[in-house]
Amino acid sequence: MRRPLAVLTMLGLVAAACSGGGPIGPAADTGAAEAVETQSPSESIADPVGEAPGGPSVDAMVAEDEEGAPFAVLADEMMLDELYVGYFAEWPTPHQASQAAPTYDEVLDLMVNWIPFASGDDMGRALEAGDIDIAYSQGLASFAASVASGAGLLLVGVAAINAGAEQAAAAGPVLGVISTTGVFAAVYPDTVTGFLQVNENTYRAYNLSREPFIDTIAAAAGTDRDATAALLDAFTFPERDAQLSGGWLTGTVQQVLSEQIDSLAAAGEVGPAPESYDAFIDTSFLESVS
Repeated sequence: MRRPLAVLTMLGLVAAACSGGGPIGPAADTGAAEAVETQSPSESIADPVGEAPGGPSVDAMVAEDEEGAPFAVLADEMMLDELYVGYFAEWPTPHQASQAAPTYDEVLDLMVNWIPFASGDDMGRALEAGDIDIAYSQGLASFAASVASGAGLLLVGVAAINAGAEQAAAAGPVLGVISTTGVFAAVYPDTVTGFLQVNENTYRAYNLSREPFIDTIAAAAGTDRDATAALLDAFTFPERDAQLSGGWLTGTVQQVLSEQIDSLAAAGEVGPAPESYDAFIDTSFLESVS
């Protein structure tokens, strides 16, 4: 474990106390288009979002012992200075331009450590263990398996959609989601929102004109330019409005999640499917993105 057990335990206690038990977009104007043509990817996506978001104010966080006496949670233990993000290193996605810049570090005012994974199942286990804080583009099927097994994961956004015609005809779209844990989201909501804000800025610039991104993404993914472009052609990278109003996080994700968990339950791999999936999806962080 990269964080002291005592700190993780305290984070869980604070989150439980605070939670109360509840576990692309519009086209840019011509000026923006001209800006993308003359700026590097990192310059066009480093959109100011106010002060760099970090963890919540922890000085005011208190807990109570068995006798009701308050004790302060030490701020230096609760403050976040590094972020650990799981991703698929060899799959080209627009976020790799911001990863390389490094825009995430600059906007979040944190050292962001990108941890490569071979599968979404491995990402889910790493989230549960506290080895990573956020999973970028975890497969929805593996997310479903994790929450169906009792993991306290939370879906906060959609990273990528495989809208390829063949895939859609065969089995419907495959979604890569952005996930974290309920505990991390409760204790560091500004960090989750800030991470999604960098994604939003990146996706807007990429969807407006992807040409400036290709070489950077190809280098990060370790693929040649033509192969990178071909792989990117198979995916859609939805912006905030598309995720919230296009049905993805307001119906489609719930439907696919339900189908995945029902399938696992029917096979006897997990218990009965829950009546509602609201506890596993939280759109409030994405709604806070500008």
